[in-house]
Amino acid sequence: MFYQIKQKELFKVLTNSSYENGIAIGKFDPFIAFYFIKNFVLLAHINENFSESKGGFRASLFQDKNTQEFILAIAGSDLRPIKFDFGDIWSDFLILNHKIPKAQYLSLCSFYKKIKSQFQFRKITLVGHSLGGYLAQIFIARLSFAVDKIYTFQAPGLSKNIRNNIFNHLDYIKNNSYHFYTYHLAKEQIYWHHFNFVQALHSKIGNKIVLNLGTRLHHPKLCPVVMHKVLKLL
Repeated sequence: MFYQIKQKELFKVLTNSSYENGIAIGKFDPFIAFYFIKNFVLLAHINENFSESKGGFRASLFQDKNTQEFILAIAGSDLRPIKFDFGDIWSDFLILNHKIPKAQYLSLCSFYKKIKSQFQFRKITLVGHSLGGYLAQIFIARLSFAVDKIYTFQAPGLSKNIRNNIFNHLDYIKNNSYHFYTYHLAKEQIYWHHFNFVQALHSKIGNKIVLNLGTRLHHPKLCPVVMHKVLKLL
């Protein structure tokens, strides 16, 4: 389950959208990729090729070289025509029907236990795109004591019946959850239908951050690209 990868190899993954090992996260600008490998190291990885992954669960554990923070990045649905994942489709179907995709959530908990035992961190930060952001919300709702912060991007929220059943430490969750929404119109007043369908599904608890990307594209590579531009302006 643990996947050690050299920084040069990671750079290839970040800058090649059709990487030979099948790890597809979009093609990043080489400068952004270089910045990433300079500041983060990949410690562990799991995907559907591992027996421990159920329902198509995919995630990677990174560590910030400067702050020593442990960051668990949870992938969203893999809908590429060549590597179409029916486990992800089933998980998305369950979310649409107000149910938790238990196979992926249990895989997340199992992976967390293994990396916690291996690296002995006190708390962890979770980031997730789409389905991955949904899983991050379930995790902090049930195990808030184990989480420093969560960041979701273009993610669906938790339906009301799920929130009512599992939420503890609500104030902590509100203060430590950050949800990135994207829209495509340059208007001051943004309505729900200006967001893509996935992130408009159900409501989220925490801090809302809205980004105008000028596109409806639903893809994980959009967030770091835009955030990098914002940081350059600051």
